[in-house]
Amino acid sequence: MTLIYYHVPEDRDDPDVPNMFAIPISKQNLRLSHIYQYFPLKGKYTFRFKFAHEGFIVWLDITDPTAKLPLFKDKVYIKATRLSWNESKVS
Repeated sequence: MTLIYYHVPEDRDDPDVPNMFAIPISKQNLRLSHIYQYFPLKGKYTFRFKFAHEGFIVWLDITDPTAKLPLFKDKVYIKATRLSWNESKVS
């Protein structure tokens, strides 16, 4: 079980007090396709993942559904940018 921390800027979520949901997959095996499958909000989103690179905090755009997700301080943090309120299926 992995806890996923996220915020939605369009909802004025505070990134310092993120929302959370759980995925029944270990963080070492977590893929972008799992986020599409388990993300709790309806709609179409772009997911960016918090990552530390050379002392800087960056948000990575990952588009490959089979890509492993980066960890930040051993946790998964997502900035979920809403593109549409309409549901969309991503494979």
